[in-house]
Amino acid sequence: MPKLLRSALLITLVIALMIPTVGYAQDDETQPVTIQGTMELENLVMAIRDAYLAANPDSAVEIDPAGGMTTGFDALCNGTVDMVMATEPMTDEQIAACAANGQDFIETVLAYEVVVLVAPPTLDVTCLALDQVQDIWQLGGADAPNWLYLGSSVMDTAIEFYGPNDLDSAYLLFSNLVPAGDLREDITLEADPAAIIAAVSAEESSAMGFMSLAAFEQANTDGILYPLDVMNAEGQCTPATVSTVSSGEYPLARTDYLYVNAARAQNADVQAFLQFALETDDGVKAIGLEQGFTLADLSTYEYGLNNVITGNSGRTFTRPASPVTISSGDAGTLSLVGTSMLNDMTASIQSTFAASFPNAVVTADTLGNENGWTAFCQGEADVLQTTRAANQNDIALCYANDVEYETVALGYEALVVAVPEAADWIDCLTAAEAAVLFRAGTDETPAAALWSDINPDWPETEIVLVQPPLSDGAADFLTYNLIGDLTMPFRTDGLENADADYRLVGVGNTDNGLTYAWWTEYASAPDAPIKLLGIGDACVVPAAETLMDGTYPLGFPANIHISRATFTNPMVRAFLWHLYSDTSIDTLASFDLVGFDATALQDANDAMFNMLADYEATMPVEGETVDEASEDTAEDAGEDSAEETSDSE
Repeated sequence: MPKLLRSALLITLVIALMIPTVGYAQDDETQPVTIQGTMELENLVMAIRDAYLAANPDSAVEIDPAGGMTTGFDALCNGTVDMVMATEPMTDEQIAACAANGQDFIETVLAYEVVVLVAPPTLDVTCLALDQVQDIWQLGGADAPNWLYLGSSVMDTAIEFYGPNDLDSAYLLFSNLVPAGDLREDITLEADPAAIIAAVSAEESSAMGFMSLAAFEQANTDGILYPLDVMNAEGQCTPATVSTVSSGEYPLARTDYLYVNAARAQNADVQAFLQFALETDDGVKAIGLEQGFTLADLSTYEYGLNNVITGNSGRTFTRPASPVTISSGDAGTLSLVGTSMLNDMTASIQSTFAASFPNAVVTADTLGNENGWTAFCQGEADVLQTTRAANQNDIALCYANDVEYETVALGYEALVVAVPEAADWIDCLTAAEAAVLFRAGTDETPAAALWSDINPDWPETEIVLVQPPLSDGAADFLTYNLIGDLTMPFRTDGLENADADYRLVGVGNTDNGLTYAWWTEYASAPDAPIKLLGIGDACVVPAAETLMDGTYPLGFPANIHISRATFTNPMVRAFLWHLYSDTSIDTLASFDLVGFDATALQDANDAMFNMLADYEATMPVEGETVDEASEDTAEDAGEDSAEETSDSE
């Protein structure tokens, strides 16, 4: 502990012993939970407070929004208030003030406020630019705008405007979201959202309306209207959903918060109130809907409450969407090398990355595992996709070239060999037997035709071989990893079909068939009447355990490695962060590799964000140099997170 802080604590302790105790400890009196902040959330929080006190009559909660958010945050940072109601995040200056006072904060999301626009069902426009929305709705904007102005080719009448009354939260929010700070004067105001729906959906209507998303969902009972999409800052048409609002993509919305003083968050009364507000059915989940707010998803409330209970402080909800300073329109390149066996998976990731960065160029060179590791460890590539861990040569080469890397573990895949479930005469396939089974025939040495040609203990029945196309890569993989002879000509005289389900079910319905498929293909055909053969002299049967422990000869790990040596390229950092996005995690999970841990990636998201943000914070401004200490800080940033997700062989 620093000497100055230790001295301050000793002085505080002496004073505390000299002065009669006050506050929470005095006479064992229960101190009220105190809440300050914006008046815009007063009705919501007071209603939650009233419901809480009805269920907990011995508790006390005081709400005083008179000073607004600025005063509330000052009190939070002075440690004199428990919570602050806020319609915008704390500023960096306010956070610095908290830190200067030795105070910290915890973020929780209370609800969302969302404005949606509705138009007649006959309109042929489904998305509006934000500047169009602002121009036609704000005070002093376009005079008597026509539907043609919005791009319609079927409606050429003047737009009639409808909205809720001017004290409605959606009206107040929409006013704040337009540059003029107020809405046009010729809006027909309706207290009932159903009246707005009726006006917009009427036959030959020329009306456009707005209301809260919550009001729309409750009033649009016939389901004949859909809210218009609105272009976000990146020019993408964005629907109004909980997901796009929480991510900040949908522009006509804001998030409402309860900020909590981190020290006071450990008080049982504060935790009890927040648990009621965020978790129970009588809190914001009921009252927020009644007042026209859009609720967050369950995981958001659980995460916020967990922050309070565990003391997880700081920007947990209001950090930037990305720790990488790069615009979606920026151009750049990214080089990827490695095995072609992961192409389908990484192509899916590249596709979603390209959607976020359309001007990025990803060059993929499937050199194979050996050459891929070499190129990667020589600093010639940014990303490596591989189906084997680094060997000692790879480790030495990476070390010699100062190439460190982050690893995203994708799970385990395997090639499996299947026969009919009723084939009780075969349980295993050795390397020698596989060589006889799969070797192409010649005039001198025909290919094996009967099972007894492979093993005299097997029946003298015809082999029905059903195989995928050679382009699938499975035959090469089997030849190299089991038989060990890539020069061996692989037979192609079997029944060829690319559909693994067809092969597996078809073989299962024979007495003498055999096929091979990837584990993920086998897992998608659980009803096929087949059994999997043990492989190799040890007759190891494929299973999740044998794939993950490496004992199954035809199993392999799937990993993506991202070079930290090329972090100076922002596209590399952006790609790494993209791998930790919900979109990428969902994509990776869809491949059903054994052992893929989506939860681990999600849990590592915060640590990866911090590592990349710390790296950016230590980057020199163009033209400047970084001293050795700063370089060490950049290299060490996120070391703990890397250990959690990185395979450092």
